[in-house]
Amino acid sequence: MTLSLHRRAPGELPQLGMWVKIPSIEIVEMIAHAGYDFIVVDLEHGPMTLESCYHAIVVAQGRGLAALVRMPDASGSLTQRVLDMGADGLLVPHVASPSLAERIVRGMVFPPEGGRGLGTTSRAGMWGLNSTAAYLDRARADVLRIPQLEDPEAIDAAEEI
Repeated sequence: MTLSLHRRAPGELPQLGMWVKIPSIEIVEMIAHAGYDFIVVDLEHGPMTLESCYHAIVVAQGRGLAALVRMPDASGSLTQRVLDMGADGLLVPHVASPSLAERIVRGMVFPPEGGRGLGTTSRAGMWGLNSTAAYLDRARADVLRIPQLEDPEAIDAAEEI
């Protein structure tokens, strides 16, 4: 699934998304049936677990929705696991400095540009059915990396971030 929020053409309707904070695949199905384009699974606020996040991603993508995930924090401790689940992008809260933004992005990108570990036998690699080259290409071109600038110092450093 390619989510092109960052590449809308002039005059093209914006894509619409919905936050998912309740661990229920039925909610995700209803969002898809309502005509939305993407969901944001919220791991920061609410009762979503990694398992319920995984189920939401799988159901969303199976119903034609892109699946973004808002991470619980900016530590990066779950980045690899959520990307291996096949998330189409990550929103990272409280990115307050250029150095933090750089560290976060490096954790989402494969070497040599970053430090993400390669696991082609994950869902993101279609359980090893995709070639390594195809897996790397999708990760480079199609995974959205979105820093959330929520703190006063982040707003002051927005251009650098």
